[in-house]
Amino acid sequence: MCRVNAQQPQIPIQDCTFCNLSQKAQDVTFANAAIDIVSYRNDDDSKGVMTSNATAGMMKRFSSLSELEQWLQRTTGNSSLKFRGYYGADPLIKNPGLRSKTGLILTAVLEGERGDNLVTAYDLTRLISMVGWHPYLTKTTRLPGAQWHSLQTVVQAMGYDTARYIEAAISRLGLGDTIREPVILGV
Repeated sequence: MCRVNAQQPQIPIQDCTFCNLSQKAQDVTFANAAIDIVSYRNDDDSKGVMTSNATAGMMKRFSSLSELEQWLQRTTGNSSLKFRGYYGADPLIKNPGLRSKTGLILTAVLEGERGDNLVTAYDLTRLISMVGWHPYLTKTTRLPGAQWHSLQTVVQAMGYDTARYIEAAISRLGLGDTIREPVILGV
């Protein structure tokens, strides 16, 4: 999403679709792909179908793994993190393209050397905070290239996360006396 908006800031990501550049197949909207990743709605553990992981792997195909790792290191400030692996499933589309209503925007690149995914909870929290606080951050502290109209699609998808029941999570973890004012991202 950051790469799309950096190239074409006006493109609303919710109108974009992933397509298979190697064969005819049904396109997947960016919004549905994001929901699939956070909701696990199309996963079937009993059959080994991990659509959420395969979809996330497909999204990693638009940068080499080393470029994506370096971007994440710069964005989080954690130069020790590793982000060169997939998620136990082959990418949903191995040769994806991303299309807007006006044409093809991104195509897959050579992945490069694979490795581990060693991303901390802090790194993830920082990224989610950068999404939620985007309208209030200076341009130099925002996710590079990101536009709020596209980030809203990501925030809406995050609402499908099965861990979104904050009250139950706080209670179950015994943190009721520790966490007093949780912040919930909303659109």
